[in-house]
Amino acid sequence: MNNESRPHVKPGPIKYTKGYGRKVFVSKVINFIIVLIAFVAMLLTIFVYVNQPVRTENGFVQAELIHKRTPVIGEQIVVVETNNFNMFTPLKRALFIQDVYKAEILAGPYGEIKQPNENFVVVFADQTTTVNLDVDLENVDDKYLDRQYVVRRLDNEGNYLKEIDEIINEDEILGLIK
Repeated sequence: MNNESRPHVKPGPIKYTKGYGRKVFVSKVINFIIVLIAFVAMLLTIFVYVNQPVRTENGFVQAELIHKRTPVIGEQIVVVETNNFNMFTPLKRALFIQDVYKAEILAGPYGEIKQPNENFVVVFADQTTTVNLDVDLENVDDKYLDRQYVVRRLDNEGNYLKEIDEIINEDEILGLIK
């Protein structure tokens, strides 16, 4: 192409002015930083969903995750108190301080709570376990365990705490104590 009819065009390769060159450089640096931040956020999200760390007042807590199996009676677990479990719960647990405690599974995930005498028992199949609960057996929701566990809190040495046992959902179980 002949640029003879265009008076302000120099022959040879196109060169940016100094100001425009800086503007292009700054724009590319900002775009790189935005992509880098998005990539790091994606990696951190994957890490949170895979390892499921939980933030507490004393730092982060992790447990040996239980994949595709039901916890059994007698296992010591880490419990995270959760009112409603959804897709974003692992992120919420990693970002905000949560109530976490160690416990041992006494009964569950299914069974019927009965009170033949002063003590409560959980009956499932041929297994009967005595528990220290405070439930209203007139309420049908309190009478049966459905994907719920009866747990007893443990101290740091693994000894039982003298408290009333609790009924928790399976979503509140973070995993086994490491």
